[in-house]
Amino acid sequence: MCKGPDKSEKAAIPEPKYIRIYDEVYDVTNFVSRHPGGKVILFYEGQDATDAFEAFHHHSASAKKWLKSIPKAPKDKVVAKPTEDKTKVYIRDDGEIPLVQDFRKLITKWEKEGYYDFAVGVLIYRMFEIFAMVGLSFFFFSLPVASPLKILLSSFTIGVAWTRCGWIQHDGGHCGLSGNSKFDHMIQVIFEGLVKGGSASWWRNRHNKHHAKCNVQGKDTDLNTYPFLSWDIRTAKKLPKKYIAIQHYTFIPLLGLYVPLFFFTTKLFLWRKGKTTEAVVSAIHYATFVYILSQVCGGTAGEIFAYFFCGYVVQGIYLGFCFALSHFAMPQIPEGEDDQDWVTNAISTTLNTNPTPFLSWLTGHLNLQVEHHLCPAMPTHNYLNIRHDVEELAKKHDIKYNMTTFWEASKFTIGTLKDVANQRRMIQEICESD
Repeated sequence: MCKGPDKSEKAAIPEPKYIRIYDEVYDVTNFVSRHPGGKVILFYEGQDATDAFEAFHHHSASAKKWLKSIPKAPKDKVVAKPTEDKTKVYIRDDGEIPLVQDFRKLITKWEKEGYYDFAVGVLIYRMFEIFAMVGLSFFFFSLPVASPLKILLSSFTIGVAWTRCGWIQHDGGHCGLSGNSKFDHMIQVIFEGLVKGGSASWWRNRHNKHHAKCNVQGKDTDLNTYPFLSWDIRTAKKLPKKYIAIQHYTFIPLLGLYVPLFFFTTKLFLWRKGKTTEAVVSAIHYATFVYILSQVCGGTAGEIFAYFFCGYVVQGIYLGFCFALSHFAMPQIPEGEDDQDWVTNAISTTLNTNPTPFLSWLTGHLNLQVEHHLCPAMPTHNYLNIRHDVEELAKKHDIKYNMTTFWEASKFTIGTLKDVANQRRMIQEICESD
């Protein structure tokens, strides 16, 4: 007779999960469930997470306290060289890499020069700009003109305002405004939730994975554009042939639809994760906007729906296109081959666009994505100040510093979609001819 498992047997003990931070190797096996950032910490299992830790927690004293509570790997198990011995733990020390050493010196230099300091005036200006645009959108919506015209004017204006909210909440999510996590996350909730109707927690959960392993397949969730878009021939098989053949044409229209889609995914996230406070803030957003648009501005239900939907479309194209230029067409790293150090990954997977005054304003200074991925907790307007240092760092260590114009970046991005579509078509033709 077959017997079931012996209830007296102890539950299987999970394999230890180790990461390196500076000179210590930590056993994070039991910490993963308590990690405020979630399972993203496991992206660095068996790797040096020093620079990722500093980038995500640059201003955080509490993160350093949490680190002290995590057990360290036994000293007799940690070895300094690769070994076949399964009882030993070897994790490469990125601090021995000259590129990383020079980068860490630059971080110290930039701190001394005040580039991580809180710029109160900049924040006040950015908030005023958004509130002015929101007010202007209500003004346009209340105009006694033909309904299509007032919807066009008001939805375009609010779409731009919501995108500007996207930039400021992004910086708050990275603690890149004041450096105080409570204050910066409060600003994020105000502009992502109260003004825009989204979820700050949802955004951090998604965006932190992107920063932890930029352009790494299976880890960077921004690459999950299936089944409509593929940026790499290795993932093209995930798309139906009829979609991939026209993806360079459908790209921009699809950007207009992703914010309406996220309307549902963010609300589902809030419900599943029990984020009551954020859910209430989001509800206040919709209640306030609908009240003003209907009772103050005299809009009909159809006009209010068009205001929101068209505003979401504008936001999606504006926000999505700016971010797409920075990463999607850049080289992707297959999962399991992501053992690059933090600096190499940030520089090699990211594309900058020339920081003209208008483009820097338009993108919230996130056109300098190389600098942003190196230093996400630095106020974004200071990326202009460190740009030449980063360029010199890349030149010294023979890494290409990717910089181009906005138009060239646009052609490169859409051209990549076309190239992947053509490669997929040729492979399909070869397979069908065999």
